[in-house]
Amino acid sequence: MPISPEILGQRLRSAREAVGLTQESSAAALELSRPAISELEAGRRRVSSLELARLAQLYGREATELLAPAFSEADPLRALFRAQPSLELNDELRQILLAWRHRARALTDLEAKLELPRRLCTAGQYPGNALSSRWDAIQQGERLAEEERARLGLGRAPAPELPMLLESQGVRTALVPLPDDISGLTLQERAQDLMILVNAGHATTRHRFSFAHEYAHVLIDRERGSIVSRAGDRDELIEMRANPSLPDS
Repeated sequence: MPISPEILGQRLRSAREAVGLTQESSAAALELSRPAISELEAGRRRVSSLELARLAQLYGREATELLAPAFSEADPLRALFRAQPSLELNDELRQILLAWRHRARALTDLEAKLELPRRLCTAGQYPGNALSSRWDAIQQGERLAEEERARLGLGRAPAPELPMLLESQGVRTALVPLPDDISGLTLQERAQDLMILVNAGHATTRHRFSFAHEYAHVLIDRERGSIVSRAGDRDELIEMRANPSLPDS
């Protein structure tokens, strides 16, 4: 049963607010007036198929998702921007995150159409105990690395290429251009849908460390949802705990 214009308008407003966009910025992107966006969101103006497709892309959603009988307002980017408001002010970063989330969802839809097994995160998940000091964070990180190496059957052998290892466990990975002070991000759509983005602008030798660092967040910080690893937060205890993960030898 088709949804009403009022319900679609509510969903469009929720999707817009989730990614920190104003009616003015949405209107500018579609070359519409702000009142036109307001009318769409109030259900007083019907949205065309072209407008719906463009709005969905702008908000990092699928048009079919906005029209589906069941719609989830939960959005990992909303939680991420709420936790770190400065990220929401970075329009370039917001567009990068929206684009890559859109690609990940498109891949998920394609896999479903091809009847491929659904990609769910099968990586280990370890309890994250409260951290009391830098030394405690380092020790927990070292134990985490040892336990994960044992789970993977690596022993003391070098860890394989981390993007390949992560992909084999259902975690999507990508090298993307990010602001220089961000080494990587772990984005979590739902409990078992995760994606790691690492800064393509950093040196190649640093990429492995960044993938390993985000891998640790997947293993022990999954309940926190999406996480951004920034240079200014390197002394935070949860960031220090993530550093020793899966060394080369």
